Amino acid sequence: MPAINLQIGKLGLEQKRRLVKGVTDVASEVTGVPAGAFYVFIEEYERDQVAVGGELMADRTAKPQA
Repeated sequence: MPAINLQIGKLGLEQKRRLVKGVTDVASEVTGVPAGAFYVFIEEYERDQVAVGGELMADRTAKPQA
């Protein structure tokens, strides 16, 4: 059971469908494992659950990043 874990921001249902299809297709092509064998797990995170450089993504604005 090959598994792919995706950690990403919130997505709509159609976005998830496209993402898991694309990731699965590429993984199958690269590994030679049939696409039907792959499990894909999606963990979605809100911007207030992720920080970069000690700052929550929710607090980051369009300000230039150093």
